[in-house]
Amino acid sequence: PLALDTVYTIGGKNVGYMVYNSFLGDTLQTASRFQQVFGRFTAAGVADVIVDLRYNGGGYVTLQENLAGYLLPTSANGDV
Repeated sequence: PLALDTVYTIGGKNVGYMVYNSFLGDTLQTASRFQQVFGRFTAAGVADVIVDLRYNGGGYVTLQENLAGYLLPTSANGDV
């Protein structure tokens, strides 16, 4: 479901971009891919992330929560 991930440099800042087509599939495999992608984004000094969901038809809430965990600051842990 993770069709593309890359890092662009825009105005001197590194911006992570990912295309995510579905919140369906093997949840463990997708969670592992998220970890790889966001690890790469962190190593590249990415501070802003664009998540392209244009063709995403939905799926498992657990995968959405997993993705959101990478996008929210640590201070948001436990909040709705």
